[in-house]
Amino acid sequence: MALSQNKNILTPDILAKENIMQLETSVVLAQKGDWKYSKEFGKAANMIGDSIRIKKPVINGVISNDPNWVNNKPYQGHLTLEIDQQFLMPLSFTDADLALRINDFSREFIVDNIDILATQIDKYFYEKVINNSFWCTGQYSVPISPDTIRSANEILSVSHMPKSNVFGILTPKHTRNLATGMQQFFNSSRELSEIYRTNSIGNFAGVEFAESTNSPVHEDGTAWTGSAGGFVISAASPLTSGWAETSTVSVNGFTAGRTLKKGDVFTLSGAAGKVYNYSPLVKGKTAYAQQFVVTSDVDSTTSAATNVTFAPALVVSGDYQNIAAITGTVYMIPHTVSGDSSGQEGLIFHKSAIALASPKLIMPNGLDKDAAMVSGDATGINMRYTRDWDPKTTEFVTRIDVLVGCKVLRPEWICRIR
Repeated sequence: MALSQNKNILTPDILAKENIMQLETSVVLAQKGDWKYSKEFGKAANMIGDSIRIKKPVINGVISNDPNWVNNKPYQGHLTLEIDQQFLMPLSFTDADLALRINDFSREFIVDNIDILATQIDKYFYEKVINNSFWCTGQYSVPISPDTIRSANEILSVSHMPKSNVFGILTPKHTRNLATGMQQFFNSSRELSEIYRTNSIGNFAGVEFAESTNSPVHEDGTAWTGSAGGFVISAASPLTSGWAETSTVSVNGFTAGRTLKKGDVFTLSGAAGKVYNYSPLVKGKTAYAQQFVVTSDVDSTTSAATNVTFAPALVVSGDYQNIAAITGTVYMIPHTVSGDSSGQEGLIFHKSAIALASPKLIMPNGLDKDAAMVSGDATGINMRYTRDWDPKTTEFVTRIDVLVGCKVLRPEWICRIR
């Protein structure tokens, strides 16, 4: 919503506030993550490469049938949230344009440009989340249905995800598919009518849904269909204690010129069967095969063994155990089926699973009256607005700067929807 009309010349402070309001209206994923970490980056002079350490949740063991107290120290790992993305939006306008009412100025100079900025910010967050989240349901070429959503909830329940602050983001195609699938529900005409009227699913199956076109198209690597005998892991070194974000293992079976891409999802299976998920909370094997996500692109130039890095790490004991066991030779089994390797993805996730941050930027000297720093109300985005006047063109040269960072803190509380 635009600011109230102002008959005075538009100041940097007014324009900065209008820009941040429009930005918060346009972003989707950025509205749903946890922005509390912005405050930890201080108030000024922040830059690309700045980072903070975030502690992982403490997990304790429970002693059964033994009254004696034992010093059962929990292991607590750390994650790094880094500011690694800068967005700059340049604008220019004349002094006559500053005499416009704010609504008119916003329509002409702000709305469309801010929509582009919002799309780029959301796309950046999407890529970060997708490339670091391993639970996945559905296939790109198969329409989603209410059962797809229930399947995602089922997976997330195994990870003991809290039931509150759960959000979902669907692509327009997902929204259409899900609305069609809900027609089979008994006596749901009112809900269906609202979906078609607003083009929004709203709340369904305990998830608050929004729609976004900002999800990037993920394209699985070509190696999944280019390997004759499958990918063989014969030298995996699982952790027996402690914690790590990723594992790097040597994989045989590549075909020269084939690739794996960040965000590719797979399971592991061998002579002993599938590698199953292990719950560190209930201290037991679950009924679900553990899914993994490739976290670094692999471009194979040879058919020799190649290192592949993926998450979660293979942890077979200790406080952060996540797989039941891994023995002998195992194979990487792609989530993707033949002929179905590319598409946009939706998400279901808990708010605290995704850490977002946007530090305040230093204000240049000598621009006190021609600069403004504003913070969003619905998000933690900090935006710097600066402008100068070019005597050659009699135009105001303006730039909007935003720095952001994103870190997946609880990947087990995120499920990708293909």
